[in-house]
Amino acid sequence: MRSAAPHTTSTGTHTELSWPSSEGSALAARRPGYRFGLIDAALAPAAGRLDPAGLTQLRRDLAVVVSADALFTLTDLCDLSRPEAVDSAVHTARALTEAAFREAEHARPPERAVS
Repeated sequence: MRSAAPHTTSTGTHTELSWPSSEGSALAARRPGYRFGLIDAALAPAAGRLDPAGLTQLRRDLAVVVSADALFTLTDLCDLSRPEAVDSAVHTARALTEAAFREAEHARPPERAVS
């Protein structure tokens, strides 16, 4: 990713420069995570349908989609309008969520009939 920095837009360069190093960064520690509150609220009604590991992974997956960087990519590099970018992000979030629930249903052992 560092080799790509000279070829990126100012937004991409900013993202590159703010990427935390392996040792961590004070900037990353201060970066707000507002999206996690939104994601947690959206997933709360369905949390019982996923095991803790599945819920954690879905939360991480959605964090990629529910981000300014995702919207910047869609508007700046894919030439979408803001409403089109939001629609695309919603479509992606829905697809990730549906896939997570499908995987969880296939991973559960079949229920035995009680005689």
